Amino acid sequence: MDFKPIDISMKQMVEHYTAKWKLECSEYTFSNLLMWGCGGNIMLAEDEQALYILLHWGNERFMFAPLTVEPESEYYQTALDKAAEYMRSNCIPPVFKGISGPIKAAFERCTGYELTEDRNNSDYVYTMESLRDLAGKKLHAKRNHIHQFMAQYGERYEYVKITGDMMGECVDVYNEWLSEKSPDETDNMELCAIKTLLMHMGTLGIRGGG
Repeated sequence: MDFKPIDISMKQMVEHYTAKWKLECSEYTFSNLLMWGCGGNIMLAEDEQALYILLHWGNERFMFAPLTVEPESEYYQTALDKAAEYMRSNCIPPVFKGISGPIKAAFERCTGYELTEDRNNSDYVYTMESLRDLAGKKLHAKRNHIHQFMAQYGERYEYVKITGDMMGECVDVYNEWLSEKSPDETDNMELCAIKTLLMHMGTLGIRGGG
């Protein structure tokens, strides 16, 4: 496999696969892959029938599940085995992450792999009504954040649309927040992700703020 660092030119290639799988998990969106792939953390390879996604996260290396051209393809078992063998041959434990929905169904049709719940990496899903009303104990902390914000700023704030030319201001806000904690490698990766996203907002169709 010939893995290459993800870049903006790969958008069409990635979405050729993800559109067919109709994935709802955020990990496989091109925007997510691009922003967290800055610095070579995410690399892609492609053969004649599948896309492979290799991640280097801190001290951990693993793959997302391969995506075949056709979700129901019998090649999925071959793609899985090929990816697992690549990891073994490069001294990487053969672990796949980001498995849910139709990908989980594809895994269940294959042999030689065990599925384990990864609750810490599950997506947060809220209804519009719950975020609008913030009712109940589960959203108590979010209500408190809003009350604290309003107590500090009252009407002295403005909700504006974020554009790519505001990168400097956005980075300043992030650095101010970072100055109040002990930064680690994850914070540096997050800053790189923010810059990447702002740089390509137009191409990615990203909207922020008002």
